[in-house]
Amino acid sequence: MAFLKERIELAAEEAELMAESAFTRFPKYLKWSIALLILGLLPAFLITRYASQKYWENQYDRYLVIAKPAFENPKNLSVGNPLLIDSGRGVYSAMVEISNENFELALQSEPYEFKFYDNTGQFITSVSGNFFILPNQKKYLIVPRLENQTALSRTNFFLTGEQNWRKPLSITTVELISGIPNYYNQQNPLGFVAEGSVTNNSPFEIKEAKLIFLVYDTAGKLAAVNQRSEFALKPYERRSYKQLWPELSGLNANSVKVIVETNPLDPGNLTVPDMPNTPSSDLSRPKTDPYRY
Repeated sequence: MAFLKERIELAAEEAELMAESAFTRFPKYLKWSIALLILGLLPAFLITRYASQKYWENQYDRYLVIAKPAFENPKNLSVGNPLLIDSGRGVYSAMVEISNENFELALQSEPYEFKFYDNTGQFITSVSGNFFILPNQKKYLIVPRLENQTALSRTNFFLTGEQNWRKPLSITTVELISGIPNYYNQQNPLGFVAEGSVTNNSPFEIKEAKLIFLVYDTAGKLAAVNQRSEFALKPYERRSYKQLWPELSGLNANSVKVIVETNPLDPGNLTVPDMPNTPSSDLSRPKTDPYRY
């Protein structure tokens, strides 16, 4: 093995000497040509390598998963003028209409506050809460009943959160039907009444559905508002309600509008009930009696 290694080294040295001897015998112009050729090959190699790298990078970029913002520059909520309703006997209500002009964005739980003032501009009290709003939706926020000994003159409405918009991948459609309510003045107990029914026309059990009542007088003016919640609405259940305004006895109403809504953005609000495990719903193989022949 040592002899073979020496022969290989000797052959390499001889080849190197022969190449050097041959190069020295070349004419001067040929030597310069070879040197320039070698120098020219280096930038050509670098350029070819760079072009090849950029080509394959562009090919791979089409398959890269890149994180980008889901949305940019959402529109702020549009807020109408808040309305204060004096029902008499120190009972007040308030309402404001808000609009979401974003076609793909929603708010799941946004805080708000109504502030109430007397006729001198002195702050008296406030009512706060949270609301949801779906893409491209208009809705009413209600203070259904506020009792105060001090006469209230006006109210202001404030969005107290940062409007944390989200872009839901999908929104579950839930059909809630309120129908046209009956309304009348009753004597016992004394007050104005609106009664009707709400139907959950969906396969979901609804944890909470909210009913908003808007009462208009004969002049078309909003005379009263109210709201109530119905809980644990079963799939396809029809449930009756009766809403009473004791302070509005004798009201000559022209119409009552009922708006029913539920929050499909809350994962705990909509559930699918388990199917009952009865013989008629059991699709498994029948069990055989091992002792029967």
